[in-house]
Amino acid sequence: MDQVAGVIGVTIVFGLVVALGEWLFRRFTDRLDARLHAGWRWLTLPITAIVSSAGFLVLRPLIVDQPRTPAWFVLGLVAVALLVTTGTALGYAMIGLGRALMGLLSRR
Repeated sequence: MDQVAGVIGVTIVFGLVVALGEWLFRRFTDRLDARLHAGWRWLTLPITAIVSSAGFLVLRPLIVDQPRTPAWFVLGLVAVALLVTTGTALGYAMIGLGRALMGLLSRR
């Protein structure tokens, strides 16, 4: 029974991390899209990746080698969600870059 509870706990934490990471990604990209000029919107994903990575680097010292408290757990959850946001933004940016490069190569 302890193993089942452990699996359920890990699944819940993983789901929270992914949900928070997606929510942060959507918030960052929506806000940047609204603020950037139409010609500069291609920078939305790289800026999102940089901002979320910087947020992780700011939170990292507050998590590493700290006592295990509820605040530590919440900060760790947010930090890992920021890593998910960084990875998502970089992944989508690479897909866009690949499509742009394939478009340039297909014109030849």
